[in-house]
Amino acid sequence: EDRGHLTNPLAGRVPASVTQFGGRGLLLVNHLADLVRIHTTPAGTAVRVYFKLPRAAPRPAANTDS
Repeated sequence: EDRGHLTNPLAGRVPASVTQFGGRGLLLVNHLADLVRIHTTPAGTAVRVYFKLPRAAPRPAANTDS
């Protein structure tokens, strides 16, 4: 989160023009993450990103026959 304020409701969802400086970070996050939540107010903006992680394979039982 920071003190920045987003005025474009599609920020991070449409590509920046090739002549625009910056503006690609949120686009990259939207392409990589499963869910992106952006909460912006005049006081600042918070971005919460969610990734679905694969389940870990079960570990084999320890051999206690020693």
